[in-house]
Amino acid sequence: MIPSMRDALIIPINEYMQGIPVIQSNQEGEPPEGTHIIFTAIVQFAQANFTPYFEYEQSGEELVKNYVEGYKFTVSFTVISGTEEEATTVAFQLRKWFAVIGDDALDAIGLVVDNISDIINRNSFDEDEQRQGFDVIFSAVQITPQIVEWFDTIKVGS
Repeated sequence: MIPSMRDALIIPINEYMQGIPVIQSNQEGEPPEGTHIIFTAIVQFAQANFTPYFEYEQSGEELVKNYVEGYKFTVSFTVISGTEEEATTVAFQLRKWFAVIGDDALDAIGLVVDNISDIINRNSFDEDEQRQGFDVIFSAVQITPQIVEWFDTIKVGS
């Protein structure tokens, strides 16, 4: 996941979760004590369901040709807690943020929630930790600008 996108997504989630740490998986160091949430980008970039296209715009004195491409990516969220009840409760609270509450924050960074999976048990063999989690598929648009030369006339035919 692009670091700026990751930060823009995780900061409002941290605020909403009121003190429950939200951290990226596979980081160095010890995990937080108590209940916490880990996230992993499991699909970095998948083609969206629309055809990429070009659009032109004027930026100051320059002509800009934008390549517009839709894409999707999937992020997995897992709540780790000491009890199954708490892990499930926190997972429901977090899932609610993606389903309804976080719309404005997601819109501000150009993300749309395409799909939210069911909350499922993600326990491992460690009996001290209870894990409940879900995946979120996001849709977004990537715009690649390129400055091009102006043209005065276009010849049609011969």
